[in-house]
Amino acid sequence: MKALMLAAAVLVAAPATAQSGKTMTRADFETQQTRKYQRYDLNADGTLTPEELLKARPTRMDGTAYTIESVRKSLAKKDANSDGKVTVAEAVATEMPRFAAMDANKDGKVTPEEKAAEPK
Repeated sequence: MKALMLAAAVLVAAPATAQSGKTMTRADFETQQTRKYQRYDLNADGTLTPEELLKARPTRMDGTAYTIESVRKSLAKKDANSDGKVTVAEAVATEMPRFAAMDANKDGKVTPEEKAAEPK
């Protein structure tokens, strides 16, 4: 029985281990971020509104709720051209410095070791 439970645990953990064990390129990261913000763009018009973000992701990773005001402030920081609209491209562009910070040796790739060392 213990062997069966151990085997099940290994099978469940395997996809996560394989996923986290991959090296990520800048293009991979940008694609990942683009897909994330496209999911948040609920009406698929290419722009993000506070209401869409709040509906798409109402809580933080720790389970506390976002407020409409906190979402508005966050979006305002992403509005690169200050036109009052945040495009998916603008939102993605604000995430790219995070990739650069993780890429410790500046080779255009983030290894599992570099990702693990990312400040939380």
